[in-house]
Amino acid sequence: MYPVSSLTPLTTELADDVLSKDRVMGWLRISGEAEVKDIEDLILGAMQWAEKYCNQPLFARAATARLDRFEGGEFNGFYVASVDKVEFRLTGQTALHTLDATEYEAEILPEAAFLRFFQATAARTDIDRVIIHYTAGLTPPPQSILYALRLWIAYMYDNRADSKKAAPSAAEVLLDHYRKPSTSL
Repeated sequence: MYPVSSLTPLTTELADDVLSKDRVMGWLRISGEAEVKDIEDLILGAMQWAEKYCNQPLFARAATARLDRFEGGEFNGFYVASVDKVEFRLTGQTALHTLDATEYEAEILPEAAFLRFFQATAARTDIDRVIIHYTAGLTPPPQSILYALRLWIAYMYDNRADSKKAAPSAAEVLLDHYRKPSTSL
């Protein structure tokens, strides 16, 4: 499996693309502008919570995997939307070169994604770094994830103080389908 070397952090801009402030404010029946920053924080916090709960990126953004050579494999069990480019560095050099897309094949399935390098590329021995740039996450996120976010936001908005939790929330039940065994994100 390819290890995730970097993952672009979640941002308020991405959060607004996933679930707009206006929609959340309507869901919570808030009409004033005074709480907009709180709503932005709640949306971003809900997205971070959902990804931590599911142990994987759910919302599409840039990711990279670094390898020592061209080797085919699977993308860490995460949702992969696309393989954007593959770069490599020749041994003893510092410059990165882009591998032509005809030298590899990406197979992106709902449950897994694989990358295969063709034989002539995979056989190269003059490579000491390969960087795979891809988009991790679901595009667009399924309605069940958006609904789980809305439930979590409403729960956090209504319960701004700490409370004791006795059973899984409805948001957790909705996200269980997307949950992977614990790995580091």
